[in-house]
Amino acid sequence: MRALSRLGRGTLLALGMSLAVVTRSGVAAADGPAIAKEDLPPSEPSVRHDRWYGWQPMLVDAAASAFFVVSAATSREGGPGPFVIPGLVAYIGGGPIVHGFHGRAATAVGDLAMRLGLPLVIGAAAGASHQCSSAAAPASSEPCDWLPEAPQGVLMGMAIAAVADAFILSCVLRLPAVYGRRDYRRRFGAIVDALDAGEDLPCVDGARFQWTHADVRDVAHAIVVAAENVKTGFSVYNVGEAETPTMRARVDEIARVAGRTPRWRETSGSLPDAFMVLGSTPGNLVVRSTRLRDELWFTEVTDAEERLRDLVAWCRETRQRDGAV
Repeated sequence: MRALSRLGRGTLLALGMSLAVVTRSGVAAADGPAIAKEDLPPSEPSVRHDRWYGWQPMLVDAAASAFFVVSAATSREGGPGPFVIPGLVAYIGGGPIVHGFHGRAATAVGDLAMRLGLPLVIGAAAGASHQCSSAAAPASSEPCDWLPEAPQGVLMGMAIAAVADAFILSCVLRLPAVYGRRDYRRRFGAIVDALDAGEDLPCVDGARFQWTHADVRDVAHAIVVAAENVKTGFSVYNVGEAETPTMRARVDEIARVAGRTPRWRETSGSLPDAFMVLGSTPGNLVVRSTRLRDELWFTEVTDAEERLRDLVAWCRETRQRDGAV
């Protein structure tokens, strides 16, 4: 009974009517701290947040698919099988019912319109187009016989609608350049190697280039926060450090934590690939993560000193392992 209660009333009612296995894109979840109500700012949030329930309409569409597959396997003489009607009911009504039980009436109505409209309009049109394009006599004045291809077109439209439903609750995260442990590319590794070896750091135009980065642990936490907090509609958030320093300032901080003094060498020529981030570019790669912080109350789980210490340690460990200079 406890397991059933976790499914939620909307899911249970929808599953009672149903069972399109449709691949859903969503936000990957990982183990991490959730945002407790007592940790939220006292001011009223500007958007509504709920637990992500996108897996519930996924189950409904999977149930609808199962009905269609079983119906096709048990049909006789090319006619519809006995489970076509339950499959249609689950496909058309399941998703809207789930949204409705979560108090999203507008989303439920929009989902219902999409599930009815896309299969009929896009699906039937695709079937007609396919039949017309394969006609043996293009000069014939007879109208295209689209009806034999309509079921395929309708199924295609249903699949498109089911996939599109994922975007009703989808949250897209734009990730920055990520560094930290298990970074096989050893981001900043060549710079730490040069600092430890007492070598010059070549740069162009004072290494004033700016590029937003983030520690891998903070990126993982941002994914968890986005997965556990959903707002109505499709949303896109940038992930990245709160302030983006110049590469020179960033390297100076890395050197301080590493216990080294950087030796900068200005050059007008091209830089080695490992030091391209210290060169000059037409523009900066800076993103603002203000919306993620304001709407989903994201904060880093690491501090600046911890991030730099971990970065330097990882670069040194991998240098010994990989045999870098």
